[in-house]
Amino acid sequence: MRKNFGILTTNGVAITGKELDKIPQNVLEKDIMKYSVFARVSPEHKVRIVKAFRAVR
Repeated sequence: MRKNFGILTTNGVAITGKELDKIPQNVLEKDIMKYSVFARVSPEHKVRIVKAFRAVR
């Protein structure tokens, strides 16, 4: 059963771990702010996500 939790904003984009695997780190760092939901990600994906957010600062 799927439920809508209202966490994806109108302009936000959701990305899965499988999709994240296909994105090079430099591209992720450039585009990280467009993603608002990270679904089915592994601990390794989370490290990449954090690094990308830190690169924006």
